[in-house]
Amino acid sequence: MNDERSTSPLRGVTPLPIATGALTEDERWRLTLYKWRYSLESQGFTPAQARQLLFVKWLYSRRLALP
Repeated sequence: MNDERSTSPLRGVTPLPIATGALTEDERWRLTLYKWRYSLESQGFTPAQARQLLFVKWLYSRRLALP
């Protein structure tokens, strides 16, 4: 069985450029916050509770809140 569709490149389709380089520090931090929030919400916390917990985490990281 000769199926050229699976091995030949698509005609008329321009491949998207691949981003090179690592994430910036800001992008990495935003991704981390997103993952933490998603994790909290998947464990049953409401979006408001997740926001509050992330705010406390931020305060703690800035040394504005005591553990």
